[in-house]
Amino acid sequence: MLAIWERQILKKIFGRKIVRKRWVRRTNQKLQQLYGEPNLVEVAKASRIRWIGHAVRLPVGRQPKRIFKSEPGGKRRRGRPKARWKKEVQEDIAKLRIMDWRTKANDRKG
Repeated sequence: MLAIWERQILKKIFGRKIVRKRWVRRTNQKLQQLYGEPNLVEVAKASRIRWIGHAVRLPVGRQPKRIFKSEPGGKRRRGRPKARWKKEVQEDIAKLRIMDWRTKANDRKG
């Protein structure tokens, strides 16, 4: 949904294009090329991956670390399971083929 919203905004920013008295549609790739910045979905995924590395390095007693390590309990509602933040990040990491990301995050200096 974020990608759809971004394309709608880019269409409003860059406007319509008229060539030989006819409206020409701009493709999503052309809009992204005109914009020249990474799309919002990629920026959001990169931020999530940076934050998960930070959460792994936190001391054990910190609240964000405890929340990160916890698993939701109780019975799940009927229907499709809700998307979980941790699962989304793990899928992003798998798509980027990052192996041993926990070890790499813990070995990081700084």
